[in-house]
Amino acid sequence: MMICACVNKACFIFLQAMGKALESIVLSMVREIVFGVGFALLLPLKFGLDGVLYSMPLSDILTFLIAVFLICQTYKELSGTTAKSMQIGNKSIVMIEKSFETGEAEGGILNDIENAERYEADIRTMKST
Repeated sequence: MMICACVNKACFIFLQAMGKALESIVLSMVREIVFGVGFALLLPLKFGLDGVLYSMPLSDILTFLIAVFLICQTYKELSGTTAKSMQIGNKSIVMIEKSFETGEAEGGILNDIENAERYEADIRTMKST
């Protein structure tokens, strides 16, 4: 049970670090309010006082399942991210390209890479003359 609670907390932090604060907040609220309070009110009707004791472990397990789903979704999004590196003169440029369904960001980054390659060719031309 402790493992589920630790993974849940780690998932909250991971989602915040990845810039997904809304998902992190929703997941945290679902765990504490929807599952925690909801089960604390509903489970005693069926299980008596033991229902109150089982409410948080059950909410941790269900939150764990949702957290695993969200982490898998985030990793799928990250798998579309690539990094390109190039040397221009004595400076090294690293460009990160993220594939989006619209393709707008991908095309913009490719234009930047093409411009950087043209810039590198201009520098070579200037050095050779």
